[in-house]
Amino acid sequence: NTDKTTVEKLFSSSDTSLATSNLSSPSVDANDPKNKKGPLPLAAAGTYKTGKENSQGRFVVVGSSAWAENSFINFNGNRDLALNTMNWLSSDEDLISIRPKEQEDRRITMTRSQLTWVRTITQFLLPLLVVATGVTVWWRRR
Repeated sequence: NTDKTTVEKLFSSSDTSLATSNLSSPSVDANDPKNKKGPLPLAAAGTYKTGKENSQGRFVVVGSSAWAENSFINFNGNRDLALNTMNWLSSDEDLISIRPKEQEDRRITMTRSQLTWVRTITQFLLPLLVVATGVTVWWRRR
């Protein structure tokens, strides 16, 4: 390689994956000799000489852009992959990290009758149970 381009595989598919070139067929024939068996590279990164002294260009190639779409960016570390790719491409390696998960909004949705039931138990029945237990213990010790 005379242009000093280096390429490294970032990640690949599993051993049981299969790539087909016949996208018009609704089914995939695992025994078709045209199909390629996994593991298959899904993403690669590399560097190349830019022609300027002490200057390297960087590139990242991913098999599809679907992982970075709004509907998939929050799945399986896709956001970290996108941000870390941008940080590496801009030579900001110190910013590359696995970020902590954001807290999810975990609301409890209840009907009016369920809310009334929970309120009755927590505001009236449980305190009455504690008072009744205390009175019973006091009465027996007396």
